[in-house]
Amino acid sequence: MMHRLIVLLFLLGGTAWGQLGAVQELALARQAFQQRDYPRVLALLHRIDSLQPNQPEVYLLQAQAHLKLSRKDLALQSANRAIQLDNKNAEALLLRGKVLKSMGQYIAALSDFNQAVVVKPGHAEIWYYRGLTRIELNERHAGCEDLGKAAELGNEMAIDSKDVYCK
Repeated sequence: MMHRLIVLLFLLGGTAWGQLGAVQELALARQAFQQRDYPRVLALLHRIDSLQPNQPEVYLLQAQAHLKLSRKDLALQSANRAIQLDNKNAEALLLRGKVLKSMGQYIAALSDFNQAVVVKPGHAEIWYYRGLTRIELNERHAGCEDLGKAAELGNEMAIDSKDVYCK
């Protein structure tokens, strides 16, 4: 059976083989991410990019791995590439916003959170980070409203943050 699959893929050409390989590699990269093996994640994603270039989800996962390794500049580059490929990707906008916020670039981070909340208004984490960022920018009332929305959507960290910042 496997021999037939390989022959079929050979007849279909390298693209089909590349797609199958990329899907398998991406599954392995996600598994490695769950296991917190971030260097392996990055190696697998590099191979995926050579098989199937310009996949936003590859750059998003790459950005997440770089962020876990405290490589903020590389995380930012990867998130930028994911957004360049899909500017309506709420997860990529959220991640880039988180990176920018961690770098003290609150206005740019807020812009990303604003775009992300339009794309995915039911995403609690977006509201949470937008709320914290607004508080950093001395927009306490708006920030507390966002934390309230995040809490309403089930983000438990927002409840704690609201208790700290919104009394």
